[in-house]
Amino acid sequence: MDVTVGEYNVAKNIASNGGRTLVTDIIVGSCMILISFACTTAYSFVLAAIWRDDELMRMPTYRFMFILGIFDVLQCIPHFITGIFTICQSVFHPFLAKSLSILGTPCYVAYCVITVILSLNRFLVVVSPKYNETLFSAPVVYTWYIIIFLSWLAFAVLLSSPWATLVYSPENYSWTYDFNLPLSSSVQKSAMTLELACVAIFGFFYIYTLIVLYSTRKRFATNSKIRSELKILVQCIVIAVYTAVMNILWHQSQGLPSNLWFMMALNFMWVLNSGVYPIIYFIVNRTIRSRIVSTSKTIVTPSRAQT
Repeated sequence: MDVTVGEYNVAKNIASNGGRTLVTDIIVGSCMILISFACTTAYSFVLAAIWRDDELMRMPTYRFMFILGIFDVLQCIPHFITGIFTICQSVFHPFLAKSLSILGTPCYVAYCVITVILSLNRFLVVVSPKYNETLFSAPVVYTWYIIIFLSWLAFAVLLSSPWATLVYSPENYSWTYDFNLPLSSSVQKSAMTLELACVAIFGFFYIYTLIVLYSTRKRFATNSKIRSELKILVQCIVIAVYTAVMNILWHQSQGLPSNLWFMMALNFMWVLNSGVYPIIYFIVNRTIRSRIVSTSKTIVTPSRAQT
């Protein structure tokens, strides 16, 4: 559905038919603010734990996870602000609404690209460690960084231009492209194609990796280093599954219920996406868990010393 930013009456009837009220505006907006803030806080501990550990930062996998976390946290900014939009039922100024789209879709596209790179890394660790060392060595790894940056930059430039934009509709608790602009349709289709292609690619890598692991499970069961790598694999697969489900629902929503609450649920899947990684890190990864505890103690200790 096309939405004109700032004109409440455009979607008023559709939103009211779905049961939207002042109370639901406050509840939904507050939930968006609280969840995005909680995800940012949780992620800050994870990122600080990785950053402060020289051993982890030397590993390409954790460096990519760190970069992925940065893009995830950046996505929390528009989610937090759109929570305010929802409560106030206003985007305040078209420039502010447009600027948020630069932190939304471009960062999520980069997130998907990093997920593919991580799946390739996990695949090669299991199937061909030699090639993994080659493709993720110090010189080559910078090529991956450039690819990630360019994937973000391409969509950031397009969505910051006057010819395409992705806007948040407070009346409908969801995002939509302004298809009145000439390039919005092309940007939407490009993002959809890239994100679904990423789902297919990392799906292939992870399925193949799991098949190899199952067929050679006895050999891997006796190798402690491989077992630690498997924990990282579990983290990556959980994130990949969540990303796949969200992308498929988001881009194939035409065949699903088109109402206020379903679109709100899809938007909340995007908001909650930033919380998946910290939760998985803490549950599965003992190394990160201990680093988080150590980091939190470092933050608390100075205040105790003054009392």
